[in-house]
Order: sequence, then structure tokens, then C-alpha cells
Amino acid sequence: MDSLTWLLDLLALLYALVFFPAPIFWLIIHPAIEFWRRFGARAYWMALPLWLLSGITLLVLRADLFADRLNRNAVTTLIGTGLVLLGLWLNRRVHHEFNWRRLVGFPEINPERHAGGVVRSGIYANLRHPRYLEFMITFMGLALLTGAVGIFVLAIITVLLYLIVTPLEERELRQQYGQEYEAYRSEVPRFLPGGGGPDRGSILDSEVLMRNLVLAALLAGVLLVAAPLPAQQVCPSLPYLVNTPEDELMLAYNGAENPQEQIAALDKFAQEHADSKFLPCVYELYTLVYLKQNDYAKVIQQGEKGLAQERPDIMLLLNLAKAYVSSGTATDTAFEAILKAPASIQAESTPARPPNVGDEEWKKIVDETTQQAKDWRGYMEYAFFQLLQHEPDGNKRVQRLDSFVQAYPDSPNAGQINFNYFIAYKMANNAAKTEEFAEKAVAAEPNNVSTLNVVADDYATRQTNLDRAEEYAKKALELAGSMKKPEGMTDEQFKAQQDSQLGFAHLTLGYISFQKNSKTKKVAPAIQEFRTATDLLGSNPALQGRALFYEGYAYEVLYPANHKAAFEALSRSAGLASPWQGQAQELLEKVKKAMGQ
Repeated sequence: MDSLTWLLDLLALLYALVFFPAPIFWLIIHPAIEFWRRFGARAYWMALPLWLLSGITLLVLRADLFADRLNRNAVTTLIGTGLVLLGLWLNRRVHHEFNWRRLVGFPEINPERHAGGVVRSGIYANLRHPRYLEFMITFMGLALLTGAVGIFVLAIITVLLYLIVTPLEERELRQQYGQEYEAYRSEVPRFLPGGGGPDRGSILDSEVLMRNLVLAALLAGVLLVAAPLPAQQVCPSLPYLVNTPEDELMLAYNGAENPQEQIAALDKFAQEHADSKFLPCVYELYTLVYLKQNDYAKVIQQGEKGLAQERPDIMLLLNLAKAYVSSGTATDTAFEAILKAPASIQAESTPARPPNVGDEEWKKIVDETTQQAKDWRGYMEYAFFQLLQHEPDGNKRVQRLDSFVQAYPDSPNAGQINFNYFIAYKMANNAAKTEEFAEKAVAAEPNNVSTLNVVADDYATRQTNLDRAEEYAKKALELAGSMKKPEGMTDEQFKAQQDSQLGFAHLTLGYISFQKNSKTKKVAPAIQEFRTATDLLGSNPALQGRALFYEGYAYEVLYPANHKAAFEALSRSAGLASPWQGQAQELLEKVKKAMGQ
């Protein structure tokens, strides 16, 4: 742990020791204020055991307070520093208006001996409770600076306690100072400047609104840091004891200020404890830190060392899958990692029911765990299909799909599985299996425009079933026209996607019409389909080049041949970077000769 982290932890602990019991003390005092006023200043003796009990508890639990840390970065450091500085400024302004007796509440405990009154000067002209605001934002600022989960918990508890204490205190002040304080409440906001008092609308509504605003503002920092945290626990299958080398590693790793320090701590442990049973966790931590740096080669290098375990932790497998997908690495080991995931997910998503947990709480735990397992499986299946696209061998694709179906027998992606079998068998030139899985893919997702288009195109170009191809292409044309824009996609992107599907369907229909009518040379309807397809396929050079080639070829088949129109279409096709560029150039030369050029 570096010196700055140690210093911030010390400041946070000292602040908790001194100020955390304060709202608890007033929560005891305010509801029974008349009782405590009988004792006068002696009521403060009650604070001594409270502070001692709180202090001893915090000191005993100090290691737990700082054991887990949320991600810290420049933004959270800036916000945390700003909150602490604002708290110090508020402290100075409050001390300028109140002496120490008033600050500790003597006028409330013993109003007969210590005169009070409504203060409207200085900071109190803008806020009714700057002292409490100071405590809340300083605590939250220290939580952001340390990143310690325990300090966050104490800060949130402090905020909630002051949100409860403040109305109780104001009830006493209204009773004590009457209309003078009511007027002050109506003019000056409780915590946030500019909000106005309760007379701006319903008193209850204003109070509730103010509480929610303060709570939202102070918890924003917590949400800012906690959002990127992984939901799963690191190395759940490898627990470790306190004051062991493994414990020291985790303290150094969690307390590191940057990825370089984390890597250095892992390197040191790996070198000094090469035979440790904790090394699989070290590999997992390596994948976490390298993934943050987008160093996918290092993620794969370290993560694959951990695959030797019989059942690697799911976090290791997820991190590896992300690196494989991001780098396009589709090796045997990559698919092995994906196939190991279901067993790891099953093991890590079946928790034992803790004692003394109620049915409602246990149901919530089970529901959250089930959803988490679903998310994990969803990503691993997504990774599989992404990597499968990088496999150039059709037979090997079939083998990988067979293994996937065995590992994920209850996959909800039946349509995608069948479609990929269709593509794999097509690559392997297995005509019977290609048609079998083409039909299975359509049956699984009968309204999938992309599947309909690809299957129709396959049937048409292989001339195996032109009638079925026409049926599917017409259905794709009908469905594509009513496609709904996915979330997160711009209008321009959606228009390009929709036009591409419409153009693909017209291209297939044109090819079918050409095949059926080329012998009679009545190919004008086919030419019209090709022209429509060309206009729609501007965002897809491969398909547009093909449509233009077919159009040019059809003009040559037409009787009488239209060399000029063929020349124009083929010239455009030859000018596009597509698989049809060479064929278009070759046919174009023949057309030129026919034209006498």
C-alpha cells in the first residue's frame, strides 16, 4: 500500500471515529428531549459510552472497512477532493457564526442556562443545516478518495441518519422559537441553496423533495464508481487466510493506485510463490488488469494458464472470452474456454442458503443469481458465434457447433445454431445437410429477414429449389418493409440496414426470374429487379456489384441485346471493390468488342 492511500485511510478512520456516532447521539436525544433536559449538561455523559462503543467497534473492524475497494480514477478523486474541500469551507463558515457550546448543542439540552435564538447571519442566511451538510459531504468525499466499501457504508448510514435527525431537531426549534423559526424555515432551504423553504407548496412535499435531492446528490459518487464493478466475486473457489502471502497480495492489489502497481504486485507474488495453489487466482487478476488496459494478448497469455484447472472461475473465462472476441482470436483454446463455461456457471450460481435468511430475502438472492447466470451464459454464447465466423474450414465449423450443442443443450438460440450449421455445411459442400439446416433455420425463426434472404439466395444460386427461393425472398421483402429500428441505432444506420435487406430480396427475385426466362430471352422483369436492387444496395458494395453484373449480363441476353445499357451496368460493377469486379471486367471487354470499340 502506498503512503497516500495509507494517509487517506487514516484520515477516513479518524473522521469516522470522531463524527460517525454524532447523529446516533442526537437520534437518541431528540425524540425524548424533555426527558434529557432534566439532566442538563449531565446528559452528555451518555455520549461517552456511545463514542467508546462506536470507536472500539470501528477499530476492531478497521481491516474489514478497507478490505474491499471500488474502482478509483481521476474523476472520483476530483469529486472526492472537491467534497472534502467544500466540507472544510462549510466548517469554517459554521465556526464563524457559532461558538463551541452552540456547536455541541447546549442550547438544546439546557436552554435555560444557554441562550439560543434563530441565527440568520453568514452561512445560516443560505442554509438551515450547513453543519450537517458538512458532515455528510466530507464523509462521502473521504469514501470516494479511499474507495473503501466500508467507508462508503458508514457515509451512507451517516447521510440517512441526518435525514432522520434533522426533522426531529426542527420540530424542537419550532416549539422553542415559534413564528420566528417558522419564518426562517419558509425562507431558507435545509441543505441545498436556492431551494426555498417549505412554504413554497406543501410542507410535507417540500421536506420529502429536499431529502430526496440531498440523498441523490450525495449518493451520485457511489453510483459513479460502483457501476463498472463486476458482479461476480474474484476467485470464489480459492479462499485465503488473513496475514498470509495471499492476503498481502490482495491488500497490495486492491490498494494499488494504478494498473502498473497491480501488475507489479502480481509479478512479485508469482515469482516468490511459484508453487502456490493461489496462482489460478493470480492469473485471473492478471486478466482483469490487462483487460482494463485493452491488452488482449496479455489477457490471453495469463488467462490460458488458468485454464489448466478442472473448473476455472467464470470471471477468468469471461475475461478470456472478451479478449478473444475483441482480438478476433479463434483458436482451439478459445473455444475450449467457452465450452468450459457452463460447468463454472452452474457451480457459481447455486449458492447455499445462509442461516437466518427469510424467504423473501432468499428469493431475491436466488432471482439475482439466476439472472446473473443467464447474463454470463448469454455472453459466452455470443462469444462463440462471434468467434465461429473466423473459422474458415466448414467441416471444423460443424465440429465446433456439435461441441457447442453438447455443452449448451438448452440454448435459447436455436435459430442461430441452425443457421450456422447451414452456413458450415454450405462451406463444406454438403448439399443435403445444407438444405436440411436451411429449413431448420427458417422454421426456428420464420420471421428473420436475414435468414430468409440468405436461404433464398442459396436455393436460387444453386438452382436447387427456385420456387421455395422465390417464396422466401418475397416474404423477406414483405417483412423488411416493416422492420423496427433497434435501440441504439441511428436513423441513417437503420435505413442502410433496411435497404440492404430489401435490395438483397430484389436481387434474389431478379436472379430467379432470369433463370426461369433466360431461354426465351424475356428477361425485362429480371432487369427491373436488378435495377431496384442496385438502387437499394449502396451501403453493400459486394451485393451491389453482383446486382450490376447480373443486370449487365441480362442486357446481353435480352433480345435484341442492349449493349449500351450492359456497358453502363458492367462499368459500374467493375469499378466496385467486390468479388464480382473481375467477372464484370471480363464481360465488359466482350461487350466493348460487340459495340465495335
